[in-house]
Amino acid sequence: MRTGYDPDFLGEGFSIALPEPDLALQTDVLRPRGLEEGTYVVPYMHYSLIMSKSTRQALYSVANVDLDRMQRVPSGKGRKWFYDDRVGKENQVTNYAYKGTQWDRGHLTRRTAVTWGEDVAYATKASNDSCAYTNASMQHKNFNEDEWRAVETLVSEFRLATKLNVATGPIFTIADRFLSGVTETFRYGYRRGSGR
Repeated sequence: MRTGYDPDFLGEGFSIALPEPDLALQTDVLRPRGLEEGTYVVPYMHYSLIMSKSTRQALYSVANVDLDRMQRVPSGKGRKWFYDDRVGKENQVTNYAYKGTQWDRGHLTRRTAVTWGEDVAYATKASNDSCAYTNASMQHKNFNEDEWRAVETLVSEFRLATKLNVATGPIFTIADRFLSGVTETFRYGYRRGSGR
């Protein structure tokens, strides 16, 4: 069920491969023990991501979004943040970094972007699968609840196409702070691609 990002999702003539980390990032790419040997792309329902060893956060996440097949899923039903055993708890920033702080678990791939599928049950599983700590990036609560949400909403309301590929990720630099053993940044990127 966790088939991950589909490069051919947009249809014929619109194949978009998962971005490859450039040479400067290759040594920082985590190759999780729980995946097939040599694999570093971590698949989820409708999205995939690549983890950073140094920050224990995703370098980026890329999702397929089908606006025509969106489902309304019950709010909060079965949804709980979880760490991904395939990646290893030690390679993820978990709740300790967020509890009682000004920092939010900012979804990289937006939960509501992947709540699509054949029926509500399937879409609910996809929604819950977006709550992996691997898909969270340490975001100041003001940024997460205001600017980041505004960008997510703008992208989701862009209706020139019904199928989208959306790539998101933090932009880490040497100017970032190291807080409670976690690198935090205020820079994020959001990129959308669509078919016909």
